[in-house]
Amino acid sequence: LKKERSSADELDAKSPALKTRLTHERKTHDEALNKEREVAENTTLHALDLERRLTDKNLSVERASTDTQLESERADHLVTKHSLASREELLAIVGHDLRNPVGTVRSYADVILEMDNLSDQIRGHVLTIKRNADAAIHLIADLMDMERFAQHKYQFTLTTCSAEGLIQQVLQDFSYEAKEKRIHLAETVETPNCPFLCDHDRLSQIFSNLLSNAIRHTP
Repeated sequence: LKKERSSADELDAKSPALKTRLTHERKTHDEALNKEREVAENTTLHALDLERRLTDKNLSVERASTDTQLESERADHLVTKHSLASREELLAIVGHDLRNPVGTVRSYADVILEMDNLSDQIRGHVLTIKRNADAAIHLIADLMDMERFAQHKYQFTLTTCSAEGLIQQVLQDFSYEAKEKRIHLAETVETPNCPFLCDHDRLSQIFSNLLSNAIRHTP
């Protein structure tokens, strides 16, 4: 009993020292944890800052590249626009200054073909002149139409037309060519007195192309 009491007294005497040591160890442990936490937070913040800077740099590079590309496209658009304007001017010159004299040649060819005292040889030469003038006029018209279609500027001129009158006009234009090849042209219109709405020039052009090809390829 005496020994037990002595051991208890020794433990009580050591308790303050033990408490002090535990408190110091706990404090040291807490400081280590706080330091580790601070290091981890600083590392995370540094990584986020680096990632943000890298993202900003990439965005800046992409923005600069996009601006350069847009500027290049804008310059190309201006060049294309200028080129189209120049082409429109050229086509206007071709359409006006070339089509008119070719049309005059065709008209005089028609006048000559109406003469009665023409030899077969001269009539053949005049027919060749008229045929080539027609081809040139059609080529100019097709070129103008293709350009208007490409620029979405083509507009149909709708008028009330007669199918019989339209077909008769086309047949009359090719009567000499057909006669030269001994081809008889005739129209058959089921409803002759039935007017309809169309672009007269374009529809006439279609019929003219069809009839011209038919005559040219008929043996």
